Amino acid sequence: MAISITQTVNEVRLEALRQYLDTGAGNAEIRIYAGQRAATVYDPPPPGSALLLVTINLAKPCGLVSNGVLEFTQPISDMAMATGEPAWARIVTADGVTALDVDAGGPNPQGYWEIKITEEMIYAGGYVLLQGATIR
Repeated sequence: MAISITQTVNEVRLEALRQYLDTGAGNAEIRIYAGQRAATVYDPPPPGSALLLVTINLAKPCGLVSNGVLEFTQPISDMAMATGEPAWARIVTADGVTALDVDAGGPNPQGYWEIKITEEMIYAGGYVLLQGATIR
């Protein structure tokens, strides 16, 4: 049987995640990768199989919890370091500690991913904007 929680409990859980991500002197980040996802959140991205495309620096606080959703905030666009199709993202705290891995992709309405950017492809030297970045 699956666990079912109220929206209030979910929002408390999400607010705790937001506070954890903001822990540290810097800002939380979303690191978007092309290629194979790490086997677990404890593993580094697979060398030769995962390519870091862009690091998105989040605002501080990193987002807002409302209506059962944590929506991340990107204050300015970030420049891509490599070219590729986004596949997954690693979200790290303001101290650079890995917190979670999630799916990432472009604006295709048929795909569901937690991190959605404005374009299907990321190009080195181009600027990347979040279209939607949420945890439910």
